[in-house]
Amino acid sequence: MSEETKNAAWSAPLGVLTSIIVSAIFGFGIILAFLFSMQDFEETLSAPQPVFKILVDVFGPVGAQIAMSLIILCVWHCGLFSVTSNSRMMYAFARDGGLPRKIFGVVDRRFDCPINTVWLSVVLAFLLALPSLGSSVAFTAATSIATIGLYISYGLPILLSVIWDERFKKGPFRLHGFSMPIRIISCLWIIVITVFFCLPTSTPITRETLNYTPVVECFLFLFPFQDLLGTTTPSRML
Repeated sequence: MSEETKNAAWSAPLGVLTSIIVSAIFGFGIILAFLFSMQDFEETLSAPQPVFKILVDVFGPVGAQIAMSLIILCVWHCGLFSVTSNSRMMYAFARDGGLPRKIFGVVDRRFDCPINTVWLSVVLAFLLALPSLGSSVAFTAATSIATIGLYISYGLPILLSVIWDERFKKGPFRLHGFSMPIRIISCLWIIVITVFFCLPTSTPITRETLNYTPVVECFLFLFPFQDLLGTTTPSRML
C-alpha cells in the first residue's frame, strides 16, 4: 500500500504512527466508557453479548441497536482495510514469485488494483471463518495463527534492526532517541502476545480444547528452511 501513496518513505510511517496514537487514545476512552457504564458486573458477564447488554442498560433497546449498528459499521470498515492491505501484500508476494505471477501479480486496468488478490483475500477470509460453524476451538486456533503470523512478520525485521543497528539503513522518517526503546518494547510485546495466543482457551485440556496453534506455526516455520535442507520450495513448485 505504501507504493500507492505519495512520498511513501515519509507518509507511510507517519500514517502508522498517527493511527497508533489515535487508536490508543480513542480505544482507551471507549474502554473506560464501557467500564463505567457497567451497572451489574455479574449480570453483564453472564449475558450472551456483554457489550450489547451494557448498551441496552445505558441507551435502552432502540438506542442499543443504533449504537451496535455503528460498531458493526466500524468493524466492516476494519474488514475492508484488512482486505485492501492483504491484497496488496499478496500482490507483492506474487510479484516476487511467491504466488503465480501471471494470475496474482497483475493490476487490473479498469479498477487500477490487483483485483485477483482482492478476491483471493475475500475467499480465504470466508474459509477461515468456516471452522467457527463446527468448533469454536478450531476458529480460535485459526485466528490465533493469523494474529501470531502478523506479529512475527513485523517482529523479525524489528529484531534484526535491534541486533544489527549499525547496519540498519535509516530512512527519512526517524524517531531518533525513541527508536531503540520502541524497537525493544515491540519485540518483548510480540514475544508475550505470541505465548498468550498459544495457550489453551479453556480447561481441562483435552483433544477438543487443546490449542493447536503452536503445532501449525512450527510447521509453517519449516518452509523458510527448505532451501537449506535441499527440498523444493513452494515458489519453485508454482
